[in-house]
Amino acid sequence: GSVEKISEYLKTIEDRLKTLEEEKEELKEYQKWDKARRTLEYIIYDTELKETKKSLEELEDQRKSSGDKKLKCNAEIQKAQEEIKKLQKNLKDAKKEVADAKEERSVLRTEQQQLLREKTKLDLVIVDLNDEVQGDKKSKERAEQELNKLKKTISEKERELNEVKPKYEEMKGKEEDCSRELALKEQKRKELYAKQGRGSQFASREERDKWIQNELRSLNKQIKDKINHHSKLLDDLNRDSALEKDLLRKIEEHSVEAEQHRLQIDEHNKQYYELKKKKDQLQAQRNELWRKENQLTQQVQSQKEELSKADQSLRSMAGKPILNGGIL
Repeated sequence: GSVEKISEYLKTIEDRLKTLEEEKEELKEYQKWDKARRTLEYIIYDTELKETKKSLEELEDQRKSSGDKKLKCNAEIQKAQEEIKKLQKNLKDAKKEVADAKEERSVLRTEQQQLLREKTKLDLVIVDLNDEVQGDKKSKERAEQELNKLKKTISEKERELNEVKPKYEEMKGKEEDCSRELALKEQKRKELYAKQGRGSQFASREERDKWIQNELRSLNKQIKDKINHHSKLLDDLNRDSALEKDLLRKIEEHSVEAEQHRLQIDEHNKQYYELKKKKDQLQAQRNELWRKENQLTQQVQSQKEELSKADQSLRSMAGKPILNGGIL
């Protein structure tokens, strides 16, 4: 289900984060040695440049005192100067490319760190949403249990009501029969009184009326009790029905919230994969920059070798007497 998918996503995230930490340590080690390398290269370049300039100055001095070889030395020196300028320009361009690559790599590293922060934030959001989904699921289960319990109670109340209804109808019929019978008895009593005068089964009229009132009260009480019980059952049914509607509404709300959380999780998963894709692209760019930097480093080394060869060639063409300060 959604929980298993989220667990798989989190495992993928943890594996990727571990890889990023390893790459981060490799990058720190690389930066350490790269800084030392650039420092040594600068010292070497500066030393070689000073030595070359010194050689040019010596050649210039020798050119002024060389006599017959003056023109030839001038041409060779001019050529060597142009070659040195070309090498210096190439060296400058190579250094600029290295600096640009370093700056671009720094930008990529900053973007990668931002992606890691966003990924961490996204991990926390996914965990929170997962907790909320689990909470909503438990709330929905409790509501469904309460609803089932309420339905059972309603069924029992309806069963009781169905059991009471026949008795109620029976008592109501008896009450109506008694009322009719009482009316007939009263009518008959009046007729008998009319025929027999004061002869009666009761000692007095008050005794007769008292007996009638007692019978009426007894019947009315039975009827009232049945009506009250019937009303109570109806009230219970109405209350339980309202409770059922409220529980159904809560279940519907939980279902809507659960769906919203599911959509949010899907959206965050989509954002996560987009960030992962962008991070992989940045990683590829960073690897390309490393490759380019190594290539530029090799070019710088090649320029150094060419500069050294030019210096040796210049010394060879000038000749030992000139290099030693002699005049032909």
